[in-house]
Amino acid sequence: EGEPLSFETCLIDEATQAPEPECLIPIVLGAKQLVLVGDHQQLGPVVMCKKAARAGLGVSLFERLVELQVRPIRLQVQYRMHPCLSEFPSNTFYEGTLQNGITAA
Repeated sequence: EGEPLSFETCLIDEATQAPEPECLIPIVLGAKQLVLVGDHQQLGPVVMCKKAARAGLGVSLFERLVELQVRPIRLQVQYRMHPCLSEFPSNTFYEGTLQNGITAA
């Protein structure tokens, strides 16, 4: 069976889409540092079971930390969308501060 995995740091991408218990697994398994990457302004965890959602499983660890006043570090430049498309999320969610790393062609 081999040796159990040992790691000090765990990075969870799209952490805002993961239910809180899933993000706690690395901590329980011994990770000393947990890096959560995501955007709490976007899609949260999808929980199909209404009972589980009512019990709080529709909230990610990322969102819970934001609610507890842990301030996330937000990237300022986006590279995924055409500037015409990024204008809406920039103005709607980020007070018009989102910059474009690509130019309109």
